[in-house]
Amino acid sequence: MEIFYSTYAVDLVIDALISDTRKALTTENLLADFGHGSANAREFIALSQP
Repeated sequence: MEIFYSTYAVDLVIDALISDTRKALTTENLLADFGHGSANAREFIALSQP
């Protein structure tokens, strides 16, 4: 099986990898964003209260 690619496509992939600024998916980051004391959790709880 032969796979064809262009230098343009490879450049796009390389640019995407270099510019990736997402946080790592770690326990610490998940707890900081969604744990009991996080702003997201407090907002969710506040919205779910009658």
